[in-house]
Amino acid sequence: MFLHIGKDQIIPNKSILAILDVSSIKESKEFITLIQKLKENNALFWVEGKEEKTFILVEDGETKGYFSNISSVSLAKRL
Repeated sequence: MFLHIGKDQIIPNKSILAILDVSSIKESKEFITLIQKLKENNALFWVEGKEEKTFILVEDGETKGYFSNISSVSLAKRL
């Protein structure tokens, strides 16, 4: 199965490591470090503009991060 995370972007359910609410984690040191590493590897993507409600961490051969403007609760219900 696949998860639609906004616009025309879908990701395989089996590759999802985490679906996180950005407002609750954006200040944590671990999250900031992860974002920096993903940026360095060109593995950080915004699905619908720059509004960040949810962060999805994906592992499909390489680690990638997606910001979506769809709430984490809505995405979790789609699984």
